[in-house]
Amino acid sequence: MKTQLITFLFCFTSINAFQCPNGWDQPAGENVCMFPITQPQYYSDVVHQCDLLTATPVKIRNIYENAYVMQFAQANVIYPYIGVERKSDSTWAYADGSPLTYPNWDKGEPSSNLSTHCAILRPDTGKWLADDCSHTRPSICSFDGGNATSPPTTPYLTSPSPSQSGWIEDEAIYWQMINDASCQSHGWGTDYSYDYTGRYVCKTPVKKN
Repeated sequence: MKTQLITFLFCFTSINAFQCPNGWDQPAGENVCMFPITQPQYYSDVVHQCDLLTATPVKIRNIYENAYVMQFAQANVIYPYIGVERKSDSTWAYADGSPLTYPNWDKGEPSSNLSTHCAILRPDTGKWLADDCSHTRPSICSFDGGNATSPPTTPYLTSPSPSQSGWIEDEAIYWQMINDASCQSHGWGTDYSYDYTGRYVCKTPVKKN
């Protein structure tokens, strides 16, 4: 009995000791970390940006996580993308491929229109709507702290000046542009969307202070 009590207390302490990395939000009582993306983007760009942060488009698994995203939507008066996608067999799943455990669809949703492959959240009710992916929208990245062996590896450094060479300001984050060899040495991905000379550069997201 004593051994069981010690084990329980250890597990309870471990669960409640979890904290999100600096720059991430943690909904009350949840072992999940969320990073709002206020800059409107296409869904494919949201997926890419979350991947750079070692995360996925927000995975809503209960009413508390849904309430957090709803609060974000209401504060910005927007319909954000959420990490729910229509798969090739027309079923809906989380962006990481796992089955939905909290399907919070609005009445009559998800739409049977096969052109709708993405999902958005209504700011007034928190219900989900099926939508196509051709609009730019804000979103949220998230990762599960309870199952994570380590926090996201993308470094959050001191925010540089927007005029500092090699940095570009983009709403809530800065992107650092460095050469491909340096990207690979750090294990970061490469992208050229901000490089106006056409060469590949590394984009390292750095949260503003």
